[in-house]
Amino acid sequence: MQEQVLEQARVLVVDDDAQNVRYIQDVLEWAGYRQVKGTTQPTQVLGQLYQFRPDLILLDLIMPEMDGYEVMEVLQGEGASDGYVPILVLTSDTSQEAKRRALSLGAKDFLTKPFSPTEIRHRVANLLETRFLYLKCRDQAALLEARESMNGTGTSGATEELLDRLVRVATYGSDPSGDRSRAAAVLTGRIARALGQPEPVARLIEKASQLHDLGMVAWRGSASGVVRAEAGEAEIAFPEHTEIGADLLADSDLPVLRMAADISLSHHERWDGTGFPRGLRGQETPLPGRIVAVALAYEARVRETGSSSHAGAEQQALGSIQEESGRAFDPAVVDALAATLATEAGTPSSP
Repeated sequence: MQEQVLEQARVLVVDDDAQNVRYIQDVLEWAGYRQVKGTTQPTQVLGQLYQFRPDLILLDLIMPEMDGYEVMEVLQGEGASDGYVPILVLTSDTSQEAKRRALSLGAKDFLTKPFSPTEIRHRVANLLETRFLYLKCRDQAALLEARESMNGTGTSGATEELLDRLVRVATYGSDPSGDRSRAAAVLTGRIARALGQPEPVARLIEKASQLHDLGMVAWRGSASGVVRAEAGEAEIAFPEHTEIGADLLADSDLPVLRMAADISLSHHERWDGTGFPRGLRGQETPLPGRIVAVALAYEARVRETGSSSHAGAEQQALGSIQEESGRAFDPAVVDALAATLATEAGTPSSP
């Protein structure tokens, strides 16, 4: 896989400083990348998108004539030539406002000037890995759909297989067996039903919820490059996973993947507006994201309590979730969780 990336990856470097362009090209070529192109003319980027067809764009923010923000606006309006093409921003502006603006226009990561060769290599490798994963998933989906079409059958079988494989990718690092993901997904479906969602919608939310952390494939959490930390720790350490996962899944023809994109982007938002990546407040966050946030938090806290009895662990976890109702979590979703657990236990839920 690494050799394939080095040989096939096309990297475009855009900076009005020719020395910066040459330096980054030298670092990447020394690392083994075969196709690295540089330009000091930001007005050429759109043309290069279709001629060079880059897999990754390294883009300076502060440039005369046309700055990086304007370039991203053009790319955003035009649409990437090959779907998900990540942008790595080059900047000396470390302010939160600059970061927020760049993220809103499609940036996926940042390199702060002056550049470290090691940091350049690591960030480029991470984003290219995500890019190639996207292409592989896209091609697999097209192949499965074509096979189903040739057989004169529907696409449900292909969809199920694709979803299963994507779930295995999403849970590989922190939950190799997938048991925790499945348990949280089942709970997500039950909460959705308790909220009165129609059965087809509840099933869709349940299935899509398993891809909430697909964007974590881009995170390098250990020396070997494989995520082995507890999921919650890793997610906070790499908040960009929400937008990466959404980008990987967005604009699919499959409803379950479109739903998964919304969940990926919104499951770390908080009811009080202090979550990420958008800082959405209350019902600004889509309902599936609010449901998944509660289900994931509950399942994680059941594991963390260390109670001697499973029933005791569940009660402690529910209590901690209820304490954060109205701050971290949607009160209606928390109430639905309590009702769901009470129904499973055969006892009435508390008012």
